[in-house]
Amino acid sequence: MSKEISRRGLFRLLSGGEHKAPPLPDIPAICPPWAREKRDFLALCERCTLCADACPERVIRPLSSREEALDGIAVLNMDYGECDFCGQCVEACPTGALDFEHGTKAQAAVKLTGSCDRILGMPCTMCAENCLEQAIIPGDRSSPPEIDTDACTGCGSCALGCYSRALTMLKR
Repeated sequence: MSKEISRRGLFRLLSGGEHKAPPLPDIPAICPPWAREKRDFLALCERCTLCADACPERVIRPLSSREEALDGIAVLNMDYGECDFCGQCVEACPTGALDFEHGTKAQAAVKLTGSCDRILGMPCTMCAENCLEQAIIPGDRSSPPEIDTDACTGCGSCALGCYSRALTMLKR
């Protein structure tokens, strides 16, 4: 059984084998909503900051990184705000790095990382009250809230409403 080889394949073999692209660095922050898959997002994002300028909540900012492939890309910073998924960042993106059709809306998820006041027996339900998707269930008064990660959109409203800062937004 003879295996045919393309002209391109022949030149690859003659030049020492397959050319492998260098691995892409991991994006250390949360990408904006509707960001494309990592390879496409890094290739398409021109670091123009138009998405950040268009964001009414001011939660999109350029990333400062020593990695050339990452420096200046758009990322979410929900330390002092939340994303309402208005889509203005997508509409402002001239390259399609943020795309309603090919991107992923939920780029973040909430995680309990600190000392929740409920564990201390305090009657706090701020995170559940702030969650529009009802992805947080308070549960017993002496136990931490349960988080339904499938229902969580990653908007950051719950973490912003938690006065003990027990919730953290992480990339999915």
